[in-house]
Amino acid sequence: MKTVKLIGIGAGALLAAAIIAGSVFLWKLSHRAVPDYNSSVTLKGLGADVTVYRDKFAIPHIYAKNERDLYMAVGYVMAQDRLWQMDLLRRVTQGRLSEIFGDKLIEADVLFRSLRIRDNSEKLLAELTPGERQALEAFAEGVNRYIESRNGSLPPEFAILKYRPEKWEIIHSLNLIGYMAWDLACGWKEKIMLHRIREKVGEDLFRQIEADAAGDTPVVPGYARDVDGRFRDAVRRIAAASRAVSDAGLQVFSASNNWAVSGRLSATGAPLLANDMHLGYGMPCLWMQMHQVAEGSLDVTGVALPGQPLIIVGHNDKIAWGMTNLTVDNVDFYLEKTAEGDPARYLFRGRAIPFETRTERISVKGGPAVERKIRFTVHGPMVTDIKDTGGLAVSMKWMGSLKSNEFLAVYLLNRAGDWNSFKAALRNFVAVSQNFAYADRKGNIGMYCAGGVPVRMKTPGMDVAPGWGGEYEWKGTVPFEEMPNSYNPPRGFVSSANNLPAAKYRHYINGWGFASPERIDRINELIGSKGKITAEDFMKMQVDVTSSLTRKVRDTLVAELGAEKTLSDREKSILAVMAKWDGALAPDSASGALCDVFFLKMIRNTFEDELGGELFRDFISPRSIPVNALRKIWGTGSAWFDRVETKGARETFRDIVLMSFRDAIAELDEKCGSGGWAWGKLHRLRLEHPLGKVKALDIIFGLNSESYPVGGSFHTIPQFAYRFFEPYAVLHGPSQRHIYDLADWDRSLSAVPSGISGVPASVHYLDQAPLFMKGKYHEDVTSPGAVKERARYIMILGKGGE
Repeated sequence: MKTVKLIGIGAGALLAAAIIAGSVFLWKLSHRAVPDYNSSVTLKGLGADVTVYRDKFAIPHIYAKNERDLYMAVGYVMAQDRLWQMDLLRRVTQGRLSEIFGDKLIEADVLFRSLRIRDNSEKLLAELTPGERQALEAFAEGVNRYIESRNGSLPPEFAILKYRPEKWEIIHSLNLIGYMAWDLACGWKEKIMLHRIREKVGEDLFRQIEADAAGDTPVVPGYARDVDGRFRDAVRRIAAASRAVSDAGLQVFSASNNWAVSGRLSATGAPLLANDMHLGYGMPCLWMQMHQVAEGSLDVTGVALPGQPLIIVGHNDKIAWGMTNLTVDNVDFYLEKTAEGDPARYLFRGRAIPFETRTERISVKGGPAVERKIRFTVHGPMVTDIKDTGGLAVSMKWMGSLKSNEFLAVYLLNRAGDWNSFKAALRNFVAVSQNFAYADRKGNIGMYCAGGVPVRMKTPGMDVAPGWGGEYEWKGTVPFEEMPNSYNPPRGFVSSANNLPAAKYRHYINGWGFASPERIDRINELIGSKGKITAEDFMKMQVDVTSSLTRKVRDTLVAELGAEKTLSDREKSILAVMAKWDGALAPDSASGALCDVFFLKMIRNTFEDELGGELFRDFISPRSIPVNALRKIWGTGSAWFDRVETKGARETFRDIVLMSFRDAIAELDEKCGSGGWAWGKLHRLRLEHPLGKVKALDIIFGLNSESYPVGGSFHTIPQFAYRFFEPYAVLHGPSQRHIYDLADWDRSLSAVPSGISGVPASVHYLDQAPLFMKGKYHEDVTSPGAVKERARYIMILGKGGE
């Protein structure tokens, strides 16, 4: 017995020692890449010392004597904080995710290889201006100096996934243009889904919900029917591959807000500009806040994309700018016809042309390499080669295949000093289409829609077009001078929120509608309701959680159900509280919870019975389409409100309102309890690392954030949105908030959802999250005195030998 006890004690001691040793190992593994922001480092290749000041949030302010040294320091500093994220982004563009994640990402890799991103980057590489080349080469050199200096002490993700980062090349930075272009590509899912709805419900019902901004979208008879079933499966596979990348927290632009007011409307007499770009949430957040100064030539601040050296949105010493997505229909599908007796050729304008074929070899972690053949036509990649569809041949043309140089555009934006140089920079936006808000120190404001809007010989509408005749080709893009724009408008402000940029615009932009108008309406309403506007007013606007939809829901419920005789006492009580609601979707609001749950029930009870489960899920995947559809028929006698399964009866709008009201109450009781409704109980945001889905890794390394209750929704200015088919977890929303005060740059304000660091053990990994979730900001100073006064860390990157 004594021996057994001793063995037990010994085993316990051994286990304790193992746990301690393991804990020490894990601590070292998790902390080995945490940067020492106060260290001094000799950086071979620098021409002169560079000083990096960091404030209490560790946001870097980089001061260099010249631009080459600046961008080398940017590469080093960015790699300190975001090396694994940078590597992940370049792997997306290369189609090399399967190498580290396994076979679930094979189709994502095939998709991105089919986009030929590197081919386009190589064309840009041959045409770089000296300034661009210097920036890219110096940046890559800085990244590689950091990798070389680590001696294996890299961020923990590399150890977890058992690989090392390769040398950074300048083409890796250029590849990110292609990724942004694909991430913004619009229409490829929506067109197929809308075509299927038209086919299922008929022209009359479809016309009732068709987007007002559809433009000329005739049906191409017959061809879509030929491809519908098999092609639909291929499109779903493409969507799933893209979503796998977005789920890794690598989505770039999606929705956004920006606006600017002139000095005539501001309290300071100088313009104010606000921007919050919306994207999928992940850890770390996509943007890296940074201030870059090259003595005598450049002083620019804002957010950079990990892997590129430039400030994407922000301000320099003369102008400020912000972006929102234009939502251009810039993807078309073509049914290709193979030559009779020769499947290696396809027909185009009377000729039999050989398919261009590439064999892609994809390395797969934990398994054998996979080979896939991808064919290309004059239109682009054969998307039906990505997923076998039994011989169907459909190709895809997208804007990212055209010549485009967004890197040059942003390089010039960083240096622009007035409206004309700002516009000159925007001319280079083709693959990436954005609404740019503008303001300058001389008091001017403006808005310019920049990017490639295809001009088609014929638009194929929502169908797959016949590819062999040539009548559905693109003739080019809308000339830059004809793109919607506004400079110093009489009303004194400009604004955009993914809405139609110009009334009665003569060029076709998209055929399924823009974002529903609640956000832009609220922005314009708040600006118009103010006296002299301050930066504090802009802060309140960016976190405002009231919209025209919240008020519409409130007023509809009261009007339609106020005299309803079948309401129970509890239902009457709920309605009475709703009638007094101010329309704000605050986290603690019970009426706010009822509002969004009711609206989703209205969408389901109105459309699902006609569409069926599978098509209804596709219909609600892009939020703007069902929201705009329901808005069009709201309060009408539309046949959409008649329930298919109730024979001999015809339901009205009021019937669906009552049904949805009761469904919403039942769901809230189930999820919150009958006495404790609150929007924040359902509507929560958790920032998740791509590896944080593995619970043990999250516990060990602290990869994910806590779960935050948040207000707002898809229809409020801070668009904390969720998937309609998986409500109500927040997956999409503001990725940064900036307010620029052109009277005094040091009064500018900023915040991001997570923090500057991508190293989970860093105190700056999530240190801005509590601030951001509460709708608060930090100072965004740029004057040398203010930067030095607030410096918490100072790093000297010293000039080294050659």
